[in-house]
Amino acid sequence: MGKLVTVYHGGIVEKDHLLNIRFVEMESVSLMFDARALFSEVIAKACEELQWNSNEDALSVEGVVHYDKSGRVFSRLVKLHVRLRGRGM
Repeated sequence: MGKLVTVYHGGIVEKDHLLNIRFVEMESVSLMFDARALFSEVIAKACEELQWNSNEDALSVEGVVHYDKSGRVFSRLVKLHVRLRGRGM
C-alpha cells in the first residue's frame, strides 16, 4: 500500500495560545511513495515537484507533528535543518 505525504508551501503558519498550528493561504502538493519514505526522500521529491532549485548546501523547513492525547489531536511545529543530497546529505 502506498504512503501519502502532503507538503504545504507558501502562506503562513499561525499558532494559537495552546501552540496548535493552522495553515493560512498555503498551497499543497501530495507526494506518493511505495513504502515509508525517508525524510531525505520526501525533501528530494518535494523539491522536484515544486521545481525548486538552489545552490544552497542546506535548508531549514518547518514540519508539523500531529499527536493524539485523550482523543484530541494536537499539532506542533518543529524546525528541521536539512543538508541537501549531493552536498553532504
